[in-house]
Amino acid sequence: MKMKWKNVVVAGIMGLSLLGFSVPKASASMTPTQYWKTEDGLWDGSVTTGQLNVVEVDLMSLYKVNRNNNYSERLPLTDTSMLAVRLCKPYGAGCTGWIGFSRLGGYPYARFYGLALNQKYYVDIRDSWSNYYFKGTLTATY
Repeated sequence: MKMKWKNVVVAGIMGLSLLGFSVPKASASMTPTQYWKTEDGLWDGSVTTGQLNVVEVDLMSLYKVNRNNNYSERLPLTDTSMLAVRLCKPYGAGCTGWIGFSRLGGYPYARFYGLALNQKYYVDIRDSWSNYYFKGTLTATY
């Protein structure tokens, strides 16, 4: 009896290896580069989630603009403490909380978890400086 069971298991394993099987994998995609500007009353970008319910917003460039004289200065991406970002569903259906950007070696990023699948979100960036607004480019990985 033990020998029959062993033969059945071996035959089953061989059969599976001949047929092959795969586990579907979710892969990340990236939006094209999007331009953003704080305090202009417009959304700063958009992203539609796919198979993953995680979105990462990456800052690719950063400028501060003086409100008084419109002088624009490119800033290094090492300090983004004055910025926060959130994602909002269309038609006022709700937003995530505001989160700051992190930086671990690469571009500053903010990562959002637990989002609805196949849902469009708008990116909203705010700043905490009263005499300046900020602008730049971003991409979103979803």
